[in-house]
Amino acid sequence: MLLATFALACLITQAVSAPMSLSGVVALTSGKTLPCVARSLDGRTSWPCRIRFSRFDGHSGKISGEVTWTTLRSIHVVEGELHGGRLKFTETRAIRRGDAELNVSYDLQLGARSAVGGWTDRRGRSRGPMSITLSP
Repeated sequence: MLLATFALACLITQAVSAPMSLSGVVALTSGKTLPCVARSLDGRTSWPCRIRFSRFDGHSGKISGEVTWTTLRSIHVVEGELHGGRLKFTETRAIRRGDAELNVSYDLQLGARSAVGGWTDRRGRSRGPMSITLSP
């Protein structure tokens, strides 16, 4: 409980110094599994997913967890940072190999109900939009 209180105090400090949705941050760092989807740039292909951030250091902004790609049969570790309402993370290693690629990077802006932004593959050749639903 003390760790959660400290992390929340750090988040409030970040919220004062940079505009962001505190409710979005709380949802993202709650340890709950959240629905997400990545899409191709042309919008013709979508890849549904579920993401859960299990570790968050409110002081440094470091965040980690896992993403499950339901149609690609993959589970990957994600590691990144959350600062000022901006979530940046990368898929760093496979827990279960499937058809999803590793080293894909994400850059999302947090709102009250969703985190929205984009993804780029490791070679920079493919990219598209990505969103995480933070609240129903």
